[in-house]
Amino acid sequence: MMHTTMKRILSTILLSAVFAATAFGISVPANAVQITDLDECAGFARPAVEYLIDKGIIVGNNGKFNPADTLTRDQMVKMLVESMDIDISNPPATPSFIDVAPTHWSFPYVEAALREGIIKMNASKTFVPGQKATREQMSAMFVRALGLTDEQLLVNQTLDAVTGLADANAVSKWAQDSVEFSLNNGLMNGIGNEKFGPQLDAQRQQAAVVIYRFIMAKDSLQQKVADFSKEIQFPEFYDSIKNPVEKESFIADLNSSFCGRDLGSDDEYTEFLSTHDGITGFVNGKDFSIEDTGFVRVWNETTDFYYCIIFKNGKFYYNPGEMGWQLLSPQELIDAGISITSLQNITPDNSGFLRNYNKLPITKSIEVVGETTYTVYSLRFDQSNYDQYGLTNTEELIQSDEKISDVYNNGFEITYQMFINENGLIEKGKVFISGNSLDESIALDMLAEVSVDIDYFDLGRDIPVIAPAIK
Repeated sequence: MMHTTMKRILSTILLSAVFAATAFGISVPANAVQITDLDECAGFARPAVEYLIDKGIIVGNNGKFNPADTLTRDQMVKMLVESMDIDISNPPATPSFIDVAPTHWSFPYVEAALREGIIKMNASKTFVPGQKATREQMSAMFVRALGLTDEQLLVNQTLDAVTGLADANAVSKWAQDSVEFSLNNGLMNGIGNEKFGPQLDAQRQQAAVVIYRFIMAKDSLQQKVADFSKEIQFPEFYDSIKNPVEKESFIADLNSSFCGRDLGSDDEYTEFLSTHDGITGFVNGKDFSIEDTGFVRVWNETTDFYYCIIFKNGKFYYNPGEMGWQLLSPQELIDAGISITSLQNITPDNSGFLRNYNKLPITKSIEVVGETTYTVYSLRFDQSNYDQYGLTNTEELIQSDEKISDVYNNGFEITYQMFINENGLIEKGKVFISGNSLDESIALDMLAEVSVDIDYFDLGRDIPVIAPAIK
C-alpha cells in the first residue's frame, strides 16, 4: 500500500502535464502558448492558470481556456486516470455501471478509476457520466487519486474544518473526509463567507488550481499521505468498534451513579446529592425493553423511582409502576421526563471512537473478571485535550445529561474502558467522569463524580421483545 501510494503521488506530480491532453487542451507543446481569455479567470485562479500555461501544461483550445466552463464527471475521471498513468488497456468485458457502455468514449477510464478506488460503485450501479461534477466530487476524486482510502481519512483526522463551514450541512456525509483533507492541506479553499460550496459545479479553473497546488505541495503531500498510511493502532480493538454486528440482539445491565460532595462545608467530602440508575435492557434489532430502577438522594431525603419502557413495531409502551401500561408518543414520553436519547445509550454504539482513532491515547491491559479474561482498552482525557480528538458523538452523550454536562463544562477528567472477550466482542464498558461543578440553584461548589458500568449478555441470541396488552 505504501509503495503504491508513493507511486501515485509522484505520478500525479511528474505526469501533471498530461492534464493538458485531457481537461485543458489538445497536446503538450515545448513552449507556452498564448491564451486569449485569461482575463476571464477569477482572481484566485489566474496565478495558477498562468503558471500551468508557462509550464506547457495548459495549451487551451483554439487559443481559449474557458476557465468558467464546468467539467463533467467523465471528463474529470479521464483527467485523473491519465495524469496517474493508470492502465486502461484491459477493461472488463461486462461494464460495471449500467450507464457507461463499452461503446462510450469514457468506458475504459471509468472502469480504471473504479478499479483504482478513485470512484465508487453506488447501489443503483449508475455513474451518470455526462453530469456536471460538483466541488465535493472533485475533492473526493483528487484525494482518492492520492491513494488514501476512506478508512485512512476517517481514523487520522477530525472534521473541524468541515464543521466550521457556514454551509457544513450541504457537504454530503460521504464527502466530508475528503473535503476536510482538501481544506487542511491546501488543495481546495472555500468560496468566501466561510463557505465551501460543495454542491456547486466544478470549473476548469478550479481544477487548474488543484493541479497547481498538487505540484507546489508535493513534499508536504507525500509526508501527509505517508502519515495517513500507517497501520491502525490496536487493530483488534478497532475491529470490535467498527463491526459490532453480533450485537443486533443482546441483554444489557447498565448501572450509573452521580455523586456530588459539598466543597464548602467543614468536611470537604460531605455528600449532599447522589443518584443511582439500575437498568436492564433487552434489545432485538430496533425493538427493545428497558426497566429502570433507582433513587435520588438530596442530603438525607431519598426518592425512589421506577419505570419500564417497551419499544415494539415503532410504538412506545410506558409503565411508571402504579398506573399500568400506557401507549405514548415520543413527545409524551419526553413530557413524562424520559429522555429518548438516554434510552439509546444502552445500545453498544462506540462509532464515535472511529473518528481520529489513530491519534486517540489508547492503552491496552489484561484483566480477569470472575472466570473470564478480558483485553481492556482504556482512554483517558481531561478538558485540556478532550476536544482536540474530535469525539463529537461522545460529547453529545455527555451533553445529553444536565448533571454530567455541568461537570464537563467546569473542568473534568474522563476515563473510558472497554472489555473485549475472546471472541473480539465488547462485553463490558465503563465510563468515569470527575470534576468540579457549581449548582447555582442551591449555591454550592461541589466535587462531582459520574460513573457508568454496562455489561452485555447473550450477544447475538434472538431475544423476544413482546408488546404488553393495553387495557
